[in-house]
Amino acid sequence: MNTTCRFLLVSALFALCTFASAAETEVSIPTADPAVVLAGTLLVPDGVERPPVAVLVTGTGNHTRDQVISRLPMFKVLAEELRAAGIASLRVDSRGSGGSTGPKALESTTPDRIEDTRAVVAWLRDAAHGPLGHIGLVGHSEGAAIAAELVREPGVEWAVLLGAPARPGREVWVEQQAAPAEAELEGDPAAQARVRALLELAAAQSVQGEGGEVLEATAVDLFGVLGIDEATARGDGSIENFASRMTDNWMRGFLAYDPQPALARLAGPVLAVYGSHDRFTTPAQNAGRLVELAAAGGEADLTVRILPRQDHFFLESQGREPGDHKAGEMMLAPDLVEALVDWINANAR
Repeated sequence: MNTTCRFLLVSALFALCTFASAAETEVSIPTADPAVVLAGTLLVPDGVERPPVAVLVTGTGNHTRDQVISRLPMFKVLAEELRAAGIASLRVDSRGSGGSTGPKALESTTPDRIEDTRAVVAWLRDAAHGPLGHIGLVGHSEGAAIAAELVREPGVEWAVLLGAPARPGREVWVEQQAAPAEAELEGDPAAQARVRALLELAAAQSVQGEGGEVLEATAVDLFGVLGIDEATARGDGSIENFASRMTDNWMRGFLAYDPQPALARLAGPVLAVYGSHDRFTTPAQNAGRLVELAAAGGEADLTVRILPRQDHFFLESQGREPGDHKAGEMMLAPDLVEALVDWINANAR
C-alpha cells in the first residue's frame, strides 16, 4: 500500500454530541504478567451493527482509564463522543492505578506497557464481546508510541496517533524540558544553550545507568543556570527529586526508547494528529519525521492533521491561550473529535 500524506489545517468548529444510551460494561483483562490484571470499560453504541472499536491508550503517567488532565476526564469524554458517533471503545486503568493491579506504570517501562496493551487487544479480539467491527488503537503521547508498536498486531486494522513522538525518547525529553526553561531565559542565549546542554547530559547519564550522586551534581548546575542556588534547591527537595526521577526504571527506559523503527513499520490506515502549539511533541520536530519514516516503510496509508491553536492535550477553554490550562474549566477540543470521527468513519467501517 502506498503511503499518502495529507497535511490539513482544521478550523471549523464542531458541535459536541448529545450523548444517548449505550451499553457500558466493566471488564477485567489478564496479561502476560500474573501480577497485572487490567480493569476497564467497554462502551458500545446502541443500534449500530458491528461498530469499529477503539482501544484508548493513555500517555505517560499513572493514569486511570479516563486520563484526567486539568481535572477533565479526557478519555471518558472522548469515549462518549465516539460512542455518540457510532464507534465503540475500550479504555483501561494503567497497571497499578484505579482498579488495575501490579506495579504502577511509572515504576515499569514502556515495553511493559506495550505488553499490557497487547493483552487488551488479544482480549478484545479473542473473547465474545458482542458483534464488534474492526479493532483500532487510539494512543496519546507515549500511548501513541505504544499504538505504533502494535499496529501490526493480529486483529489491529487501524490506528490514531495523538501527539506521537517520532524522535528517540531522550530527544523528546530534552525538548520537553528545554522549552519552558528557555522561555524563562528569553534574551539570554548563552544561558539557554547551557540549560539544553545540561539536560542532554542528564539524559545521557540516565541512559548510561549513572547513580543518584552523578545526577544530583548535574541538577545543581542546571538549577544554578535557572537562578536557583544549591541550598534552596536542596531545601525544597528539587535536586533529590530530579536525581530520583532520572534514575527510576521508567525514565531510563523512556530515554533509551526509540519509536522510529516502529513508525517505519506502520501499516494500514493511520491518522496522526498534532496540535500546532504542542510544546512537548512539536509538529516541527515530529510530524515531518513521522512522514519520512512511514514513507520509507511504504505500507501505511497515512494522514497527518495539524490542528490550529491546540496543545499537546487537545484541551481548550474560551478566552485562554493554547496550553494555558485552568483545572475544571477545560473541554476536549471539538476539532479533535471531528477529526477522529470523520477519519474513523471513512477508514474503519
